[in-house]
Amino acid sequence: MKQPNEKKQDLLLDALSCIDEDILEKSLALRDGMTPAAAETPSEKVPLKGVSANPYLLDLTPPQKPPKKNLWRMISVVAAACLLMCVIPLSMWMVGSVSKNEAAGEKVDTPLDGTEDIAPEVSTDAPIDSIPSEETAGEPEIEEPGNTPVETGEPMEESTEEPPEDVIESVTEAGTHFEPHEMVWNLTADDSMAGYTAQAHNGANVELIATFSGAESAPVPTEDEMALQMVAQWLLSVYALDYGDHFPLFYESFVHEAFIKEAVRYDRTYRDAIQKIDSVVDRLFPVENVNLILQLEENTLLAGDELEDFRTTKPAFQTDRGFYPELITAVRRVRVSGSLDIDGFYPFDWVREILSEAFYIYEYEGKWYLDETFMDDDLSIDLLGSGKADSGFYKMKTTTGTVVAVDDIYLYLDTGDAFRIDSAKVHNQTDGGEWHDFVIYVGDTVSVSHYSLEMEGLTRSLDGVEIEEWTLSTATEVNYYG
Repeated sequence: MKQPNEKKQDLLLDALSCIDEDILEKSLALRDGMTPAAAETPSEKVPLKGVSANPYLLDLTPPQKPPKKNLWRMISVVAAACLLMCVIPLSMWMVGSVSKNEAAGEKVDTPLDGTEDIAPEVSTDAPIDSIPSEETAGEPEIEEPGNTPVETGEPMEESTEEPPEDVIESVTEAGTHFEPHEMVWNLTADDSMAGYTAQAHNGANVELIATFSGAESAPVPTEDEMALQMVAQWLLSVYALDYGDHFPLFYESFVHEAFIKEAVRYDRTYRDAIQKIDSVVDRLFPVENVNLILQLEENTLLAGDELEDFRTTKPAFQTDRGFYPELITAVRRVRVSGSLDIDGFYPFDWVREILSEAFYIYEYEGKWYLDETFMDDDLSIDLLGSGKADSGFYKMKTTTGTVVAVDDIYLYLDTGDAFRIDSAKVHNQTDGGEWHDFVIYVGDTVSVSHYSLEMEGLTRSLDGVEIEEWTLSTATEVNYYG
């Protein structure tokens, strides 16, 4: 005869049999002291995706053999149902927790269509601010060509922090690629004395009167025209401070080494650096017209030992930047004579000294370049670094003297100083201490505030003025004292 405890166990097991046969089988085995049967393999029973790993919490499949109907068993079934009512909300809470975690990105399931949806990995080491939010995510902004900010000409403080050397060495990859400006010469006459006009990069108007020795009849030999135009462009760029027309005369790797590496130190690309220099020059030393009268004296094609000697002068480190001296196919030695004036001022001594030297131009990869020994690597960098008000070339100076000549653009003092005044303020101080606009006349004593960027040794003849050599700068203010 069964004991009361055994009867209770039978009733409870019969009730549980309504839930699952596996539980019943295991429970009977435990009661009888037997080892439970092995669990089904994963291939036989797979948990539902997105829910708890325990599949039995939601397995409400009716049993195949319903229990016998008697009072005690009915009471047991009711008790088991109450137990299930408590268990089901627990299982639903677990399902809700899983769904919440999936929405938070903790779990990514395969879509129902069977395609794999791989979310981009986000490094947990990155700062929180660097991870884009849903509001900021979208199409990347594309900078349109020509949208580079234009300099206003106002002096600005430049960054003094230098980038790492590896950044400087990778200037090509950093977007500081060379953007040469092609200077177009327009032929106005075609004989032994040809006339050309051009528009400089910085906006100056250029006129070239070229004389070709031995070219008594048209057309002028192409090699002579090319050689003289390259020398003329170089003279223009040096004396009009037009570096947008200066650097394109030289091979790119030399420009990178001498100029672009320095531009990177100022956090600027090649285009930005040229724009910065143009804005500084336009404010501190504007040039409107450049006139050249040049005579081609020599244009010799080198050969033999002279050609090899020229190739060996190229520095070896340029090979690292893709320049190979052995690939130079031709070299010409050019000599010219003549004169140049900038808005009516003649840098006579400078031109005479420079034109006494020989220019060398060479052909490389089908294009002609000027020898890099003529490339500026000093003043251009100083202009690029002019960023602070009242410092560097922006530093103000004051000169006082008697006016010996004046027009709408220039003011000349007996001190030998000439000033561009078309953008300057001209004042007269009254007895009450007030300043008013004033018209300057010859004989007036004035005090001129001007930038420290000066060009010395310029010659210009003026009617009734004995002084012929001038130092030229740009004035910001002219004050009359009597």
